Amino acid sequence: MKCQPMPLQACKSVLRATRPEEYSTSDIPDLDGCTYPQLTCTWNNPEPRSLNPNTPPLPVYKSGKSATLHSACTRVANSAQSRIEKEWLTAVEAWEEQLTEWKQWQVAYEEIKDRQILAWLEVVHKAEKEEKEKKKEWMERLRRECEEHAHARNTTPVADEDDGMYETPHVRQLAKGKKGKGVTKFRFDGVEVPSPGASQKHARASADTMYKVFFSCY
Repeated sequence: MKCQPMPLQACKSVLRATRPEEYSTSDIPDLDGCTYPQLTCTWNNPEPRSLNPNTPPLPVYKSGKSATLHSACTRVANSAQSRIEKEWLTAVEAWEEQLTEWKQWQVAYEEIKDRQILAWLEVVHKAEKEEKEKKKEWMERLRRECEEHAHARNTTPVADEDDGMYETPHVRQLAKGKKGKGVTKFRFDGVEVPSPGASQKHARASADTMYKVFFSCY
């Protein structure tokens, strides 16, 4: 049995019946909180259509596994953040304790320094007071020695007057004799003064000279 060719009209009808058509879309049931209200592409046109600018953005579909993973990641992130916060708080507390200890040490150091300064000032004041007392005693002793020496010089000359030797209770000086105009001088503490004996000798010599001159005139 031979197949008869299909008439052209019948072929057109078949092709028309099997040609893909663009069907209108309908809302997809909410499977997991996500719906696609607008068509983005058709099965025979993979190029996406431009959406209306007023159309809200498409929701992101999240499967149960993705939600679980997201929840786990969130918990891990929160746990890590909590751990970081605890570590940070611990570090801050340690810093505060260290700062408190440092402040206490500074206060103690200031107290020790103040005590040391006071002790040093007391030592300095005591040393200055002792130095003043020593200087006062030395001046008093020097004054007494000068008075005693002056008294001894005027009252008790040594027998040998020409050698310039004079004694005092505390001082003994050797005079360097200088003869000039019949007056014997000696040096005491850098000051040149005539000796009492030399003064008396000079007076006697002057008297003898005047006596001789007086009688020679007659």
